[in-house]
Amino acid sequence: MLIFYYLFMISSFDYFEYANKYKRDLLQYVGILIYSPDHGALPQEVLYLPCKWNKKGHFENFLKETFASGDKVLYQVYFQGVRWVMPNVVEKLSASRYINIKVGYSGTYKASYAQLTFDRSPDPLHDETVLSPLSTSIDLPITVDGCQMHVKLMDLPNEIGKLKIYEPIDW
Repeated sequence: MLIFYYLFMISSFDYFEYANKYKRDLLQYVGILIYSPDHGALPQEVLYLPCKWNKKGHFENFLKETFASGDKVLYQVYFQGVRWVMPNVVEKLSASRYINIKVGYSGTYKASYAQLTFDRSPDPLHDETVLSPLSTSIDLPITVDGCQMHVKLMDLPNEIGKLKIYEPIDW
């Protein structure tokens, strides 16, 4: 059992070496990461909005400006899978800087800034010609520092790939 653990628990550096060697199709995004602390130290899913921030001004202001634009889409991303590549993901997540925001009408969530790396390489166990089903968006209220805005929430399209690496970005 211990050998199994070490075979599947590799570091993010090791994963980048593996991806380079086997010509994996990696895609990296920076953006806003939102998750509920009520769902344990390692959330099952997170909300993610790919967007760039120049780190000028306060993070709260960046969130308000970004969400107020009205054309942004939050993606629901399966997050727990990163533990296989990053055994220290819980420590990284808990040490990352965040602010509290409201998602929905009652939940308090953490919002942070991070880089996510996805692997878009074809999965030999699945038919790569099958694209993700069309996902309908739902309207989701977000409250930052008392200011309520609405964003669209959708499932992450299969074409973006599977999340492999989470890296917090300090601000």
